Parts: sequence; structure tokens; C-alpha cells
Amino acid sequence: MSVNNIKNIDISILTARTGKESFRVMSTLAHWGVNVHGIYFCGSKEKGPIVAAIGGDMFFDDRICNVQSAIKHNILAAWVPIQPFMPDKE
Repeated sequence: MSVNNIKNIDISILTARTGKESFRVMSTLAHWGVNVHGIYFCGSKEKGPIVAAIGGDMFFDDRICNVQSAIKHNILAAWVPIQPFMPDKE
């Protein structure tokens, strides 16, 4: 799939990080010509209800607890592992 095909997808970013740390993601997507529909700074809140509230169809996250939360809200979700692996703290 080329980047041109991605332009027809509404992308929202849901993050626990601050706006300054998210700038790299936003600038990379803008450089690729991908429009971001919205960005949500959520802190440590449960992500599933937020994804459901914004009408998300798919959700990708590096924390299994956030993926499970989205699945509980009937959102197609996938875990994207990062290195080094950091298990969720319960």
C-alpha cells in the first residue's frame, strides 16, 4: 500500500504522552501527507471508552491492558510490541 492510499483514512492519535512528545508523530504524518483527524491526550486513563467515544474502528497500542480495554468496548485492537518489552504494571 502506498502512502497515497492512506490519505483516505481518518486517523486519530490517542496518547498518554504530552503534546511536545507527540510532535514527532504529527510532523512525520504531515510530511507523508497524512491528515490527522484528531489528537487526544489522555494520561493514564483507560483507553477503551475513549476510543469508543470518538468512534474508532481500530486501535493499536504497545500496552496489552489498553488493547484489552478497547476489545471490551467492541473495538478491533492489536498489540504493537516495542523493544525492550515492558510488561504492564498492575
